[in-house]
Amino acid sequence: MDAGFYQISSIGFLPEKCLRTLPPQFAHIQPLLDNFSTPDMDFFRSLVHALPKYNVRDYSTKNLSLEEKRFLYSIFTMMSQKYVWGSGTATPEQVIPAEIGVPILELSKDMGIAPV
Repeated sequence: MDAGFYQISSIGFLPEKCLRTLPPQFAHIQPLLDNFSTPDMDFFRSLVHALPKYNVRDYSTKNLSLEEKRFLYSIFTMMSQKYVWGSGTATPEQVIPAEIGVPILELSKDMGIAPV
């Protein structure tokens, strides 16, 4: 298998150019990104719970570029890990809310990869 199969860039698995903004239909997750480093897990989880209900029609990933899908996949998987495990001091959560779990599944399906 060649580098194209794995979509390896000249700098390995990192993209040639990093995206700096969220696709418009995912702008609502910006507060999570702005507060990602908070050690206050109650606050972070409250931001997740405050997200609008996820529905595929409003937050479709189908028309996004591969770069946008990869960017969102990375963000949503990091958010789900933080939500579950906290900052190492919170009690782990047993369920990932649909507002961050469903996008991971949708993006995984779109890109043909297994969800993390």
